[in-house]
Amino acid sequence: MTRKHVLDGVKVLDFTHVLAGPTCTRLMVETGADVIKVEAAPTGDMVRFMPALKDGRSGYYIQQ
Repeated sequence: MTRKHVLDGVKVLDFTHVLAGPTCTRLMVETGADVIKVEAAPTGDMVRFMPALKDGRSGYYIQQ
């Protein structure tokens, strides 16, 4: 038997960037949504150019 999720069958276009938006999108995926990530050309999400750690903490950790 397949387990049903709250957002099964929901399709989401994700135009978010950096940390908080993509984190919300990840939560939608975890609850069953199908997500298509749309990024600006040619560089994509600006988080790729940010340092992984600042003052010993990651941006992901700080925004939680």
